[in-house]
Amino acid sequence: MASQVQICNIALGNIGGKASISSITENSREAIACNRVYVVCTRALLRSHEWSFSKAYYTLNDLGSPPTFWDYRYSYPAECLKVRKILPAAETDDPVHFEVAAGDTSSTRVILTDQEDAEMCFTKDMDDPVQYPDDFILTLAWSIAASISLPLSGDRHLQTQAYQAYLAHLSSSTASDGGEATWQQRGAPDWISGRA
Repeated sequence: MASQVQICNIALGNIGGKASISSITENSREAIACNRVYVVCTRALLRSHEWSFSKAYYTLNDLGSPPTFWDYRYSYPAECLKVRKILPAAETDDPVHFEVAAGDTSSTRVILTDQEDAEMCFTKDMDDPVQYPDDFILTLAWSIAASISLPLSGDRHLQTQAYQAYLAHLSSSTASDGGEATWQQRGAPDWISGRA
């Protein structure tokens, strides 16, 4: 099972680092560099794709007082990194329109939609590396490697190589992740429903 330290040590190895860390909060150049970017890289990677392991559903809480042009204003869950979609109330392939906006305070957001009793599909903030699939771990390690390579080595060519490796792993891991679900069309296809 992976840990933050293991992921960071993979990242350090990816850029040819000879030192490893035993704690992400230790007072070494490597740990400081990793600690500075670990959470940001993890959240950015989670937001970049609808990963099956971080996909979750939530029934939204109506806050009332929606702005003009929207019927409902819902609270934005604290563990949500990205709203993927609002589920339609009936079986249909038509997407439910929504918008994310600032909430009543500077630290909150709201979800605006015309969907009553809305349920959403979202990317959950997964901060426990034990839950990460291996290909996600490798991709995250390359993301961290690209972010720490310049501060640690000063080598822009190494940074470019690490970023290209990250993109290659991202493409491979997202393609692999897409194979863990089946999809069935809801409702009649347009070519059938359009018949006289």
